[in-house]
Formats: sequence, structure tokens, C-alpha cells
Amino acid sequence: MTRLLLISIISLTIIGCSNRTDIQGYWRLNLDEENEIGFFPYELSFKQETMLMVDAYNFKQTSRYSVFGDSIYMNFENGVKASYSFSSLNDSTIEFAGRIYSRTSEYYFSETQPYELLGWTSNHEYNPLGNTIIVHLIKVGESTNVILNDVTTDLEYLPEFLMWENDEYVAHSQKPKICLYIGKGIKLMDLVDVYCWIKYSGYQKVELVTSNLFFEKFYSIQDQVDVEDKVFLKFQEDNRLPLLPPQIEYNNDVIDVFISSKTDFTFDEHIDTITYRYNFSTQLDINRYLEFTKRLNKTEKKKPKRLTAPYQIH
Repeated sequence: MTRLLLISIISLTIIGCSNRTDIQGYWRLNLDEENEIGFFPYELSFKQETMLMVDAYNFKQTSRYSVFGDSIYMNFENGVKASYSFSSLNDSTIEFAGRIYSRTSEYYFSETQPYELLGWTSNHEYNPLGNTIIVHLIKVGESTNVILNDVTTDLEYLPEFLMWENDEYVAHSQKPKICLYIGKGIKLMDLVDVYCWIKYSGYQKVELVTSNLFFEKFYSIQDQVDVEDKVFLKFQEDNRLPLLPPQIEYNNDVIDVFISSKTDFTFDEHIDTITYRYNFSTQLDINRYLEFTKRLNKTEKKKPKRLTAPYQIH
């Protein structure tokens, strides 16, 4: 290695470390830039080599970063790498990806739990509308929790939250839509649990947000909130809830198909005289459930489906 090359590498390293020192702390997007920011981070924090980003939908993600010249290089926990324009304008102002941020304190920084999304990617790009309720379903150790606004809490607080949010949207002609972010480590049984709470709150549909690229693109899939009656009844009894009347069952022409593995899943969408109801066991891998749901969503004729308790195959 030549002496000149060695000096260049040392200089770049010193510059990178110096830049990291200058920007350590907490930053918030300037008020005049907050309109229609979408997924763009409105809060940033830098601590040593770790960067936290929080968007307007309370999704907080983590990245390793390094600053060289007028760029910041980011390595997200899901393996995605990206670079953006970056500069420290002065002690209290930075420019990140073309937006201006001002220094703030830890006291005002979001306490939202950081996490990574499940990682299953659909071909549908997520685009939340105004009449939307955002819920995050995550794993915290062995526990399954939800993030409601910026508070991480138990699933039992969902009905109160959904009722309050619904009242906020009372001026809209339609009931608000639930967008459910699915965190890494969530299993199908966890989805059943949250579906029971959502169903008990009077909602029948959700949009599942399952993956993202950087903070710019998120991917989602539409799903029906339905669980087997006996599962829903046990949920109400276990949580000592007032019992809701059972749903009206389909007519006798319905044939139940039980799915517990990839090889179990077959259907003929050209048979119009028979209605199949697809019952997905909670023992199924959640990624396969999402793949099956994507296939069902593509069929021209609506096909009923629901989540069921584990069962024995005879």
C-alpha cells in the first residue's frame, strides 16, 4: 500500500468519525416540510453508529450508518442498503435526503418501539388513505403486543382504541380502514389473536403491511377478518367478554376445505356450482398463509375463508 493511499484512507476515516460526532443526538423535520411527508422520516436519532427513523405512521426502524462527504450510507436490519444526500449545515441543522431537520431533545423524541416488518413481499404497493387506522402487531420478547399511536401495549386495548379512532372519523361516509403492520416473528396464531379483537370491535377487513424497502416503499395485501366460530367463542370466554351473537353460517352447498400445508391447497375457480370455504390452520406458516391469500384474492369469484384452530388430518 502506498503512503498516499494510506493517508487517504486515514483521512476518510477521520472525516467519517468526525461527521458522526457532529450529528449525535435527536432531530425533527422542520414544520414547513411536514405536509404530505408520507413514509418519509419526521424524526431521526444518531447514537454512535446506529440511526433510528420514525415516520408519520409511527413505524420506527433501525439502521447502521456512515457519513462520507455529502452522502450517508445506510445498512438496514432487514439487509437492505441505501445512500442519500446528507450534510451538517450547522450545530442545530442537518439536511437529509433533501429535507431539513432541526436538533431537538430526547424528551420530545418518539418512544415508539423499533422493529422490522415480517419480510413477505406482495406485488401491491401500500398507499394509506386519510380514512385509515394504523395498528402495529409486534413481538416483544415472547409477548405479542400492538403499537397504538406511539404506545406499545397489550392486544386487549384494541377495541377501545378502534372505537376512539372510529369516532374521530365519524364525519366520513365509510367506516375507517384498518392497516395492520406485521412485525418480524409474528406467527399465524398471533394473527388469529389480533383478528379476534378486531372482529369483536366490528371490523371485517384489514390491509396487512408486511415488508418495506428503505423508508420509501411498503408492500401490503388485503385480507378478511374471519375466524372459526368455536375459536371466536373461546376467545370471548377466555377474556370474559360479553358474548356476541354467532355469525350466520353459509348454506348447505358450502364445502369446507382444510389447509395445513402447501400441498393441501388446491381449488378450481371455474366451478361455479360449488362454494368452497377455505379453513386455514393456525399451525400453517404465516408466509404460506399470505401466499394462499394472494391467490384467493386474484380469483374472479369471491371465495370465503377463515382461520381455524389446529386440527387432526384423517
